Amino acid sequence: MDLETLKIDLKGLKEGVNHLTFDLDDTYFKAIDAPEVSQGRVHVSLDIVRTGNDFFTLDFHETGMVLVPCDICLELMEQPIETTQRLCCMVPLRIHSSRNPYQACACTWKMQPCYGTSS
Repeated sequence: MDLETLKIDLKGLKEGVNHLTFDLDDTYFKAIDAPEVSQGRVHVSLDIVRTGNDFFTLDFHETGMVLVPCDICLELMEQPIETTQRLCCMVPLRIHSSRNPYQACACTWKMQPCYGTSS
């Protein structure tokens, strides 16, 4: 799997709710070299809310099955998963870099957990 296909250009999204879906399979887990998960099938539903001030709320919902080693016998076993996660971030309006004015530095991104109820 080409991990580039999973990159999201936040600045290119329209204001409001943007819905994306991804289906992850064995090739994904091999590509990320996950130490505990060797195989699986996971459906990811992602809602990204963009506000006018370039603030983004990303709501992930993942469901599926992964193969993980058993804690006792180390044989692979199926582990169903269902998770919901939220990530909030703000993309800088201007990029401040004396070395390259077109390259954003990771330190300019503000990442923080969202607290409260999700809609």
